[in-house]
Amino acid sequence: MTCTRLSWRSEHHGGTPLSVVRHRVPVGGYGAAHDHDFLELFWIESGRLEHRFSGHPPQVLEPGDLQCVRAGDAHAFAACAPGPAVLVNVSFPAAAAAPAAALAGAAW
Repeated sequence: MTCTRLSWRSEHHGGTPLSVVRHRVPVGGYGAAHDHDFLELFWIESGRLEHRFSGHPPQVLEPGDLQCVRAGDAHAFAACAPGPAVLVNVSFPAAAAAPAAALAGAAW
C-alpha cells in the first residue's frame, strides 16, 4: 500500500498529549492510505466504513467496532453505502503509551 507519512508534530496535534476528533465521512469519501509516528484508536459511531490495513483483506466496520493502529502501520478507509460514516479518532504520541507497554510486556 503506497501511503503518506503523518507526523505528530506536523499534524493538527501540535505537540498536545492527546487528540480526540469526530470525523464525518460521506459515502464515496475516504481517508487516503497513510501511516504515522503516533498511536491511534478509532471506533465507528454510526454508518459503515471499509478499513484497509496493510497486509490484511479489507474489513467492513460497523457502529461500536474499535480499531487500534500502531505507529508505522499503514491504513486507509472509505465510507460504505447507504449513508455517511462517523468515526471517533483518539491519537497520541507513542511515548505516552510507554508505561502501558512496559506493564504489558510481550502482550503489547
